[in-house]
Amino acid sequence: MLKEILFANKGAVPENVKALMLSRKMNFGERELTHTFPFHFRSDGASLLDWSITGSAGGAGKVGKNKLKQKTAPIPNGAVGTIETDSGWYTESTAHQGITFTTGDNIIKGSLTIRHSDNSDISASSQIGDIMLVEGDIIPTAYDADTNLYSGTINQGYYMDEESGVRVRELGYSQSMATTVSLSIRCCSDYFSLKPNTTYSVRLFNSAYNDIQFVVNTYSAPGTITPRFVAVGGKSIPENGTFVKDTEQWVELTCSHRRTKEYEISLPFDMRPIEYEYCESFADLKAGTYKLMIDVWGNNRWYVGSSTGYDIGFQSYTGCTADNWDWDGTNLTEWFTLLSEDNTAIIPKTDIFEAGTVKYKAQSAGAPFPNYYHREFTFTLSEDTKVGLFHRAWYNAITYDYPPYFRFMIVDSDVEAEAFATTGVSPEDMAGYSAWEKYNVTLPITISSGTQSRTVAIDLGDSFLGAGDTVSFADTHITVPTYSGINVITVDTDIQPNSMYIKYRG
Repeated sequence: MLKEILFANKGAVPENVKALMLSRKMNFGERELTHTFPFHFRSDGASLLDWSITGSAGGAGKVGKNKLKQKTAPIPNGAVGTIETDSGWYTESTAHQGITFTTGDNIIKGSLTIRHSDNSDISASSQIGDIMLVEGDIIPTAYDADTNLYSGTINQGYYMDEESGVRVRELGYSQSMATTVSLSIRCCSDYFSLKPNTTYSVRLFNSAYNDIQFVVNTYSAPGTITPRFVAVGGKSIPENGTFVKDTEQWVELTCSHRRTKEYEISLPFDMRPIEYEYCESFADLKAGTYKLMIDVWGNNRWYVGSSTGYDIGFQSYTGCTADNWDWDGTNLTEWFTLLSEDNTAIIPKTDIFEAGTVKYKAQSAGAPFPNYYHREFTFTLSEDTKVGLFHRAWYNAITYDYPPYFRFMIVDSDVEAEAFATTGVSPEDMAGYSAWEKYNVTLPITISSGTQSRTVAIDLGDSFLGAGDTVSFADTHITVPTYSGINVITVDTDIQPNSMYIKYRG
């Protein structure tokens, strides 16, 4: 057709032919390709017109300097269950004659609290007798081990912490999940399984006493605690730039409950057992040597006007009940441990503050204000290991939770913290050492041609690119350059993505 038109016009190129040639030139060379890595293609040197990458099982991506990912989703609080009902003490005859009770919605467990009617000491829990539990409203007339739904023992004392009538409204923590609180005037049953909205009958047989009383407790599922990032103000550390909460990642780890002893203040109660499942941050590490770094921002009160001026620093530590508080103020500890997935201690339970560091009543009316702290620990793994960081939080809890804020990171052993100093912060600036970088995953793709190469890091946030996941030009608006000639695209990750789609000019 083109030849015929040219002959007809004797060498003159008409406007419609120019348009046709221009159109063909513009569309010439556009190609699409989907391939696994690495793959080759010939480009005219222009940037890719479009691209997308599909992930693979196990997750493609590369973790940055900080290998420890802070969890901000709910963590189990360590309780056996949440108390939903408390029957109160039945009269002394009913334990021997039998009790019928009906569970409510969401009930999963039950327990019995046991005492003499006059609240006198129980000489031996073994003399309480045998608990017979059955489903339905027909109270058993004789003990029958074959049909008994209760298979536990009777224990001296409480599973609950109960002192002077004030009790924690959830059960179980690092000690009392396995043992009872020693109390001679009480006994308790083991926990037993229950179904929601179901009637049960329970009766005591073969008892050496004739005045036993029961309290029936029922429980729904345990609760949770949720770490969160907080805005503590000031400048970013160590960059001395604009403070961004989700970048700085100062963590507040709140408690789920409180505990009160007679004549004592209400204290936070962290019930989590020291196990991997209850950790608040995690890392998947190769065999090698690493550093765990801790930054602490004090629970500061920027207060002006008192006789001592500013009230700044690590305020009075009133404790967190569990295994780091003894009620007499002598065991004021703030600690962490690093655990493997099988609960082996990689870094054993360790106080965060070094011996001799002022840990409480550390207010200061003048500079330097004790309001920032940094510490490092080196550890070595002989094999690839999943690790979890468990932190027993520090609280000032006279009438409220008022913790300092923490951030932990795991880095390669050659990473060094550098000195920093903020400027322009009221009423005082911070200074110290830090190597902070938030946990981040990228997908580094390299485009090379001969001796030339460029690497583009695609930000994946805090997640790897798993099977069925995609990241694309439309998502990121990241431009991928090419070279004129043969190009090769590779990805610098242990687990390679499944494939990449590109649209380019060849």
